[in-house]
Amino acid sequence: MEQVGTYAALLVELDRKPVLHGDDAGFLAGLRDLTHKIEAMRNCVAHYRRPSKELTNHYQNELPQLHEALDLFLERNRGEWEDSLDEGEWTWDRFAREAVERAMETAEWDQESKTIEVHERDEPRSGETVANREHLVRYLEQVAEAAFYGNCSKDDDGDWISECDANGVVEGVLADYEDRLTEFFAPAEEDEDEDQDEDGEVAPPVPPQST
Repeated sequence: MEQVGTYAALLVELDRKPVLHGDDAGFLAGLRDLTHKIEAMRNCVAHYRRPSKELTNHYQNELPQLHEALDLFLERNRGEWEDSLDEGEWTWDRFAREAVERAMETAEWDQESKTIEVHERDEPRSGETVANREHLVRYLEQVAEAAFYGNCSKDDDGDWISECDANGVVEGVLADYEDRLTEFFAPAEEDEDEDQDEDGEVAPPVPPQST
């Protein structure tokens, strides 16, 4: 059982998906075929059974293929990880930033109701409708945390090796939207005083009628 320090962290843990990147999920799914005979060999060893000659041959053929697939995957992604480090941004930080960027890029701005509907990437039909900047920031911080901790690693004690600066991520993305947000959520101008006449002059007060 994981222990979390805040309610927000608990929500992130409950909603966290083990693998968010589509290519990574496809790679893991593809390993199932390679590990089938290897798992059968493991099962024999675990239960003290002698594997058949056929199973042994399959195991000896598939184990090098598994090692090759893992080496290729790590080699293919090494450049991406190194680029992230060169840019001063860890992979999990990049996932958090890109998740917030996608949320804003696909957001629907309703000028009539003065609300913004922000969609989730994995669940387009779900999301949040916000009516002010503060609400938008809070929701986007949850988006950033879910993407961050869904890709961040843990140490041997089960603690995250890094902490998500959700507010910093969100404010960095919203910097490109600041003028539009300010105008969009600006309070409506008050109607002119009804006591003013067409020339803009204030009409004199009407004296009370005697009874």
